[in-house]
Amino acid sequence: MQPAAKISSPLFFLTKSLPEIADWLQAQRTGPGDGLNHSENYSQLRQQFGELSHRWHPLLTSSQLRQPHLAVLHQLAVRALGISKLIYSELENERQGQSKLAPQLVLERLLELNSHLLDRVSAQLGLVDSTLNYAEELHDSARKLAMGQKVAPVWLVSLARRLQLEMRPKPELWQWLPHPGLELSACLEPKTWNAETEVYATGIQSARFVAWLGTHCPHMEDHLELLTVAALLQDIGFFRLERSTQRIPSELEVQSQPTFRRHSSLGAGLVAGVRDYSIELSFLVAQHHERLDGTGYPHGVNRYRLSKESQLLGCLVRFQELQSRQKADSSSIEARTFQAAFQLFLECAQGAWSATATRSILEALHIDLPKTVELALATGQPFLAESFLEKRWTRHAADSSVPAPHFLFSRSRSFSRFTNQTVTRDSKRSIRHDPKG
Repeated sequence: MQPAAKISSPLFFLTKSLPEIADWLQAQRTGPGDGLNHSENYSQLRQQFGELSHRWHPLLTSSQLRQPHLAVLHQLAVRALGISKLIYSELENERQGQSKLAPQLVLERLLELNSHLLDRVSAQLGLVDSTLNYAEELHDSARKLAMGQKVAPVWLVSLARRLQLEMRPKPELWQWLPHPGLELSACLEPKTWNAETEVYATGIQSARFVAWLGTHCPHMEDHLELLTVAALLQDIGFFRLERSTQRIPSELEVQSQPTFRRHSSLGAGLVAGVRDYSIELSFLVAQHHERLDGTGYPHGVNRYRLSKESQLLGCLVRFQELQSRQKADSSSIEARTFQAAFQLFLECAQGAWSATATRSILEALHIDLPKTVELALATGQPFLAESFLEKRWTRHAADSSVPAPHFLFSRSRSFSRFTNQTVTRDSKRSIRHDPKG
């Protein structure tokens, strides 16, 4: 039997089907002589269940959840209803005096976690609504810029500050990142260009991420507004590309990479139309896909030509890209975020991203990653992000029963047989595992 604490994590409901949850609940039922005390009064549980029912009923009857692009949220709401029915069945068994009952603690946990599931659905609906509102406000300025007109920065600055206010309470990831299977671009309707849905959805989510990270990193405060505006307008160059190619960004990325990569340069020219605003805005838009090792685009500039703000925005944009491109069948937002963070960590180790920016992101996400891939697979030991990003490597044996790893130090690039990743350091010294031990 699994203990009730096993489902203390909200991820339990996102990874288990209703039949599995029903079987688990069946296994928790115990009789009076099984050593578990059953409360004689379940009235408090009934009251909590009644309050919960009032919450999920308007969600399931809402016409908004029946829209095709919100099908994944409708499934979450239906799952919440299914779990509510399981709880109701248990309460009915208690009312009828059944001998085998689920402990009160188990039902309390189910109620708490089901409440969290409904919070998740409500938060995702709020995310869709706010994205629609932000896209409506962003469109007027973006349309004028794409047509070569000058615009005042006041509306863009106002939008950036609203995003910062939205993120100021430091919301949880599930409150502002789309649930797996939910495409925010599908929630938007194009007005002037078909590319608007992808451009606005990407820009608004990146700006949210910038604003959210700013609440965890006080050193970003001086440039937070500029970075947020740049994130909103990062892909505006796709409007010009659509006029010449009749293709939206996702089509261009597959059909013509060279053309796709021009959007940064085109966007930099367009945002120059923002009057009386920092000249750094054009540089940020132009360089938001550049990497420190010179493998980015459109120009492949290296770290010596990238400002700290460009390095940070590029790292943020890449993380957002990795997070959104994880498989749609990932069990949860948290799982997708960890996968994206791990990939960003590896790319940083190869010199693509700023160690400072990567550390800020990982620490804000409260994600611990393995000190080296080899040691992680051998011992499963976690570490704090800054440990990996220090200048020197350190040997670490977590358990005396585990043989200490042996490394060969060389000046050449080395290949990890565990991860198919090349791992290098700024000092040009690399580490590779000695298969002979």
